[in-house]
Amino acid sequence: MTADPLTVVVADPNLAPLRAEFETAVPHGTVVHWPDPRHTEAVEAAMADADVLVSGRCTATMAATAQSGGATLLTETAAPGRRGRLSSLVMTGAALGTALGAVAWILAQRLPDDALMSWGWRLIFGSSLLVTVIALVLRRKLNESPVFTELKEQRERPASPVKEVFRHGRKPMLLALFMNFGVSTQSYTYQVFMASYLVSSVGVDKDFVPQVLLIGALCGGLAAICFGTLSDRLGRRPVYSTIAAALVLLPAPTFIALNTGSHVAITVAIVIGFILACHGSVGVQMSYFPEPFGKRYRYAGVTLGREFSSLIGGGVAPLICSALLTAFSGSWIPVAVYMSLVTAVSLIATRMSPETLDRDLNTAADSTEPVRR
Repeated sequence: MTADPLTVVVADPNLAPLRAEFETAVPHGTVVHWPDPRHTEAVEAAMADADVLVSGRCTATMAATAQSGGATLLTETAAPGRRGRLSSLVMTGAALGTALGAVAWILAQRLPDDALMSWGWRLIFGSSLLVTVIALVLRRKLNESPVFTELKEQRERPASPVKEVFRHGRKPMLLALFMNFGVSTQSYTYQVFMASYLVSSVGVDKDFVPQVLLIGALCGGLAAICFGTLSDRLGRRPVYSTIAAALVLLPAPTFIALNTGSHVAITVAIVIGFILACHGSVGVQMSYFPEPFGKRYRYAGVTLGREFSSLIGGGVAPLICSALLTAFSGSWIPVAVYMSLVTAVSLIATRMSPETLDRDLNTAADSTEPVRR
């Protein structure tokens, strides 16, 4: 009986230059499999593309979060009684951006695979450059807010607003962070994880997903204005608390609706998620978060609070949800529990926050500081 020859698979492409010496050193008759150079180059290129995509996604997330701090300009410019409505327009613009992305996704699905891989994806990414240029031109034409202009004239502008936040404004910054932590988690879960869940776990046709996201984004943009306006009438804290409480209860019914496979039930569940988590709640944030801060570091405080909360909340939420789904054999219950728990943190932080409706934004003190008599 003849023994089977020894087989060696070389996985490291860096050993290719040593191929002759390697095959001489192994026992006679050994079968050595070397990686195909074309395959290796394709894998390396794919890994490089993935690194670029992930880096771009992280950069875009941080940039989008930092840009939302621009609502401070609208809040400081708007007259009392109109801050909520005007600053919520920032999230209406974000919702329109999500809708444009969904439209691009729908159009891309109608391209043949060869066309999509060769030039289609370039056209989609290139079109976003046009939107970026328009946004840059608009920003260049904006004036500073009256509050900041007065700071400059009085020479009270701090040399390092970030240091001022960590030295004097930690409490309102941490409140903003935790108020957004759970909401951001649910927002990214609805926009990213559930789109994947519908296809991979529920078995929904992938062509249906961007259509649902488009409807959700359009309804969410309208909800941002409605909730922002409502906060001008009823107060920031009651409106935001109600939304957060609803989001604590929402995940389980959402997953039950998704797993029915019914297009109507799925659409209703996703639209409610977009209305409350993705845009409605953040529409209130646009005026609620700037108002507690003093005028010297308001913009930095809002941006730091939202930036860190989006990093530890929404930024990792789809990964955590996917890990929970895998760890518990495809059960959605741990995911729903996770969503509810983190949003409960936001609800508690909201109840600990002061009401700031129509607060004087020219004051240097934070609303969380004790009143001195």
